[in-house]
Amino acid sequence: MNLPFSCDERVELLTDDRVKLLKEANCKQVYLGVESGDEELRKLVLERTISNELLKKGVDRLHDNGIRAFAFNMVGLPGENRQKALSTVKLNASIKVDDSIVSVFSPYPSTILYKISVEKGYVKLPIDYTQFTFLDQPNFSKEEVAFFAVYFGFLRRFYRSHGENSGLSRMMDNIILSPKLPIRFLISIGESYMFAWEDIKSYVRMHMPRVFKAAKRVLRR
Repeated sequence: MNLPFSCDERVELLTDDRVKLLKEANCKQVYLGVESGDEELRKLVLERTISNELLKKGVDRLHDNGIRAFAFNMVGLPGENRQKALSTVKLNASIKVDDSIVSVFSPYPSTILYKISVEKGYVKLPIDYTQFTFLDQPNFSKEEVAFFAVYFGFLRRFYRSHGENSGLSRMMDNIILSPKLPIRFLISIGESYMFAWEDIKSYVRMHMPRVFKAAKRVLRR
């Protein structure tokens, strides 16, 4: 039928032959689990042994065949801190995924990470799952987790535009990692912007669908 489609894939399986088959089948976008940009955290906490280099090669193969790469990420994992969360942002930027989404880690009962979170005192029982963030760690507070969740997309685009080692990027590193960063204030600004932006998108999508589709095409370039 040759209809366009998207699919989930494991980066370990993205061989040249497999990606070519996806292209021939008219695949337009592949969803990949990056989860964390810190290889040690990804291995020890998530039990995923893939390297950042393998992720880059997988995304490059997709792009070489005209397929978009969409990355799934998490913040707030046990053992995480600002530096490791920032590495996730910068990995998404450096491997040049076309789009990404970030989720806040949620410690679900009967899982190993739930047990670890409770034993280390990162969560208080019973857990209120209506909260935005869950783990409150000595080196990564709830507010810090919320900051990265709110600003993940902005920071990814910033580092992709300016490069990982440019003067502006190093300045941004220092700002984000500074203990004087006004996190609560920035979260309130970021959340207000997010809500306003979603309202604008909903209005344009409903009342000006052609403009909405054109804007999506431009933003994807």
